[in-house]
Amino acid sequence: MEDKGRTFKSLSPTKKSLPLPLQSPIQGQIMNKPMGPSKISDEFTCCKPIIQDCRVCRLGMVDGNRPYVIPVNFGYRDRMVYIHTGLEGKKLDAIARNPHVCVEFDTEHNLVRGAVPCKWTMHGESVVGEGTAELVQSPAEKRHALEIIMAHYGGKGNDIPDNALDTIAIIRIKLTKMTARRV
Repeated sequence: MEDKGRTFKSLSPTKKSLPLPLQSPIQGQIMNKPMGPSKISDEFTCCKPIIQDCRVCRLGMVDGNRPYVIPVNFGYRDRMVYIHTGLEGKKLDAIARNPHVCVEFDTEHNLVRGAVPCKWTMHGESVVGEGTAELVQSPAEKRHALEIIMAHYGGKGNDIPDNALDTIAIIRIKLTKMTARRV
C-alpha cells in the first residue's frame, strides 16, 4: 500500500493495484487515525472490485425506530444491489416502512498484531453504500436479478423455473452513494 501515492496495492496477491483517489468524507484528505492511514474514495469504480470479492453483504435498515442489520447473499451490477428473500419477513416490513437503506461489504481481512493491545489493528477493504430499496415486480426482472445473484457466486441462473419466481421476493437497491476504504 502506498501512503503518498494515488494507487493501492491490493492485499490479495492475485489482484492488481487499483487507482483510488484519497479523501476523507469531510476534508478530502488522507485520514490518519491512531490505527494507521486509511484511504477512502467515493468513486463507484473503486468500489466494484471490492464488492466483487465479497461473499456476504450486510443490509442495514430502520425497523420502527431501531437499526436492523442482517447478512445477505447478493448480486451487484450497474450501481444496483439485488437480494433475494422470502415473500414475508422483517426485511420486507422494514423496507415497506422506510426504503432508505445502507449496505456494507468487507473482505481481505488481515489481523495485524501489535506489541500492546492498542497497537493491534485489522487491515482490509470495505465498501459502504446508501440507497433506496424497492421490490422487483415483473417475472422477467426477477429472473434477471437471480441471474446476477447466481453469476456473483459462480453459478448459472438460466435454469430458474417460472413457478420458482412466484415463491421469492427480490429487493433491488439503487445506490446513490458509495465509499471504499482500504487499510
